[in-house]
Amino acid sequence: MFCQPRNTLHCLVRIMLLKVSVLIATAACTIQTPLTEANWPTTTNTLEGLDIKQVRNVLIVGFTQIEAKALERQEMSQLVLAGASGITSLDSNQYTELSEGRLRTWYKGTMVLDLPQPSNQDVDNWVDALLGIIVSGRTVSPILRKIDTEYLYETIFDSVLTEFDLYSRYADRREARRNREARNGFGGIGIRYKRTPKGLTINSILQDSPAARTGILLGDVVVAINGKSVSERSFLSIREALRGPVSTVVSLSISRGDPPKNVIIAITRDFIVEKTVDLEINDDIAVIRVHGFNQKTAENVAEAIRQAVSVNKRQLPGIILDLRGTPGGLLDQAIAVSDLFMKQGRIVATRGRHPDSMQSYSATEGDITNGALIAVIVDGRSASASEIVAAAIQDTGRGLVVGTTSFGKGTVQTVVRLPNDAEITLTWSRFYAPAGYAIQGLGILPIACTSSTKSNVQGILALLSESASQITRQFTSWYNVDTQETKERAQLRSFCPAKVRLDGSLEREVARVLISDPLLYDSAIELTSESLALTQ
Repeated sequence: MFCQPRNTLHCLVRIMLLKVSVLIATAACTIQTPLTEANWPTTTNTLEGLDIKQVRNVLIVGFTQIEAKALERQEMSQLVLAGASGITSLDSNQYTELSEGRLRTWYKGTMVLDLPQPSNQDVDNWVDALLGIIVSGRTVSPILRKIDTEYLYETIFDSVLTEFDLYSRYADRREARRNREARNGFGGIGIRYKRTPKGLTINSILQDSPAARTGILLGDVVVAINGKSVSERSFLSIREALRGPVSTVVSLSISRGDPPKNVIIAITRDFIVEKTVDLEINDDIAVIRVHGFNQKTAENVAEAIRQAVSVNKRQLPGIILDLRGTPGGLLDQAIAVSDLFMKQGRIVATRGRHPDSMQSYSATEGDITNGALIAVIVDGRSASASEIVAAAIQDTGRGLVVGTTSFGKGTVQTVVRLPNDAEITLTWSRFYAPAGYAIQGLGILPIACTSSTKSNVQGILALLSESASQITRQFTSWYNVDTQETKERAQLRSFCPAKVRLDGSLEREVARVLISDPLLYDSAIELTSESLALTQ
């Protein structure tokens, strides 16, 4: 079988799929190839364990999505060369170059692949070229022949994605499944445990979970799951044994009490979503701590507010929304949490290269708090979804932000599911706060800054009146800085440097005092409003 030069790459892949010698295809399809059929074993021998059709399918889907949706337009030639550099990282004897319209791969100084450069953004042809690099490498490299397919995908995609973005990454099928469980929940029983020599000691039971409903107790020790001792299981095996489809049953052998008594409890798995919200009530002020944004975060925040109102038996005077160290999560949950407190106004806008990434989200009517005063706490680790909530509440005048400048992770990732059940998390747009500025690389500026190690409540609050004009200028600069001015954006962050606040007692006290003093609270709201007016 021979192919015409104008169909080089598609023909090459067809030949490989038919298990004809790789070098027959290469020699027939390239000009002045230095290689001959006699130099190479057959594809059957060299590609053991590599399903070329599947590999091509996974790469086509991945590269097509990257080319179409990445925040910044990427040249296919650079993407494929980045993927090839990943292969080189596995075996440094192989390297690939693009020169004078030819894509060439070398192994220990000998050319093993010589193909014409595909047309500019032709994804199929570029992927076929990358397949040629993979196949030729496995033909000659003992190291590459031992690399399994999943590790090959991870190496190629991570090499490609890290070329242009910090937050884009590949997750294999196991990690992808864990990611989906974190985002969307999973079938489980609702326990946390610590592995000990005796077994799995239960140290947390999710409220209203299957474990709670069937009488599991704190301190119980799980010694076997479905009849198999936990000492014989790996950590991953234990996790997988406890989780499973909703409505299926798992049997736990439990050691309980002193002296120990063994009991067997059958538990029917249910849909589990990790709890991300805690509630405290201090001086009639509800302190709502949000640890992350998963599928039920907005629902849990709403329930916390209703619970606080029920405990107080009257209108809440104020709410402290503590987002310290909260790394983010689902965009729709950040929007939903913001909407709980807002009657009107923009929450966030997203802008990217792909048409579907261009969105604007505004509040719907109704405020679950009935106008309670709000203070949001952030620190240097508060990122993404946390920053959306903080900006929405402060920029619209609905509340105040206390703490340090936040992390500045203002990009949106879309999740691409691949044919091998893995995922690519791909950055495809930027967040824009209601005031109009891009959050990426800048973050959220608190009206009450706690960054200084010498900070105290009185000093922080005094600045709101003594340095009002300076604060207004800072916010005006913050709202007006251009996205491309990276140096200036970094300088602006020095107004209130990002710090980690593990304790949070100072921030909570500042927030409490602001909420308890309506005049001081209103004057702080006016400072941000004046700054926003200057940006119009």
